[in-house]
Amino acid sequence: MNAPSQSSTLPSHNASQHAASGSNRLAGANSVASKPNKIAHGKKKRPGSKPELRSHSSSVPPPIAPKPSAGYLEKAFEDSHKLPSPAELLIILDLNGTLLYRKKGKNAQGSVAPSIRPGLREFLAYLFSNFKVMIWTSARPENALRMVRATFKKTEEQQLLAIWGRDTLGLSNAQYNAKVQVYKTLERVWTGEFMICHPNQPDQIVFDQTNTVLFDDTTEKAMGHPFNLVNIPEFTATKKQTKGDVALRQCIEYLEVVKWQSNVSSYMREYPFVYAEPERAETGREGQLQKGATDGELLVDEEN
Repeated sequence: MNAPSQSSTLPSHNASQHAASGSNRLAGANSVASKPNKIAHGKKKRPGSKPELRSHSSSVPPPIAPKPSAGYLEKAFEDSHKLPSPAELLIILDLNGTLLYRKKGKNAQGSVAPSIRPGLREFLAYLFSNFKVMIWTSARPENALRMVRATFKKTEEQQLLAIWGRDTLGLSNAQYNAKVQVYKTLERVWTGEFMICHPNQPDQIVFDQTNTVLFDDTTEKAMGHPFNLVNIPEFTATKKQTKGDVALRQCIEYLEVVKWQSNVSSYMREYPFVYAEPERAETGREGQLQKGATDGELLVDEEN
């Protein structure tokens, strides 16, 4: 199967098309004013730390791994300050391993009936009530749409700014059909022919590294834009996860703080999201309440 040409499969993102059906949107079918002494968002990242690439069995050479540009790093090391009102964020969601678990197999059943991560309904309701949302997955477009329709309400699907699949990752035909490491280069979202525009205020609000948050279960895919990533633990629908996974709840708490920042890439560089196991998270919250935490002082502890 050949990789579809982006120019023929990616939609041009005009406001009218944002209001169109899900299939039409399918690609292929800003100093922190007060440092958060009481908010534990996790440990600061160590300079120079690099993600370990996952092994892939394919003999096909993978795409060249991107590196953060000088301009991106310069902006990420600028100060961020607290805004007078929440920012209009663009939330980019991965699917398999992040929101759900798709069982492997040659048929489409895994995409049609995936295992849903605990807290997903609350998470999606929060996102669509506060931000603009799109999907970006490395799954093939037809599987991406199946997973969306198995997971999202129809009204939520209609609110998605885009559903991007494997055909938007800049892969060769061979890479498209092989198990290779892929990368989500956010410039594709922010600039160019297929840039994602704000559906209501395209001239006033431009999505860029200051207001974009990518959710993914791997750090590798965001190597070019590491400070826009919320690296959520991979969901594989284990018994422990299905009974006690609270990652999405913690993501809501993290976004409740991030949404007030003028430059999310700066804030997230200094205070990245770190998942806390349920026992640690609850202990931390009890301590926070004993200190008289006020509203807004939220605790966040340290695929074809």
